[in-house]
Amino acid sequence: MVHDWTMVTETKGDMDWAEVATRLAPARSYWLGTTTAGGEPHAAPVWGVVLDDQFYVYSERRTAKAKHLVRDPRIVVHLESAEHVVIV
Repeated sequence: MVHDWTMVTETKGDMDWAEVATRLAPARSYWLGTTTAGGEPHAAPVWGVVLDDQFYVYSERRTAKAKHLVRDPRIVVHLESAEHVVIV
């Protein structure tokens, strides 16, 4: 399952998308945060890639995270390392 999200940004003087994409691009694995139908948080590791100014993640359709994304496409993505933090 591949999703192509339009980035929704809130500028708080932090980073613009170009800088975020530059920091995300070298990684292969990310943490994806979604919510269940009941509103509970759900975090799962995913493979991803930044390509042509878009961020793509991979998931099988039968996984909980994919089902959550179909129901509610709002997500949080961050690098797997706590040493180099980028949260989108």
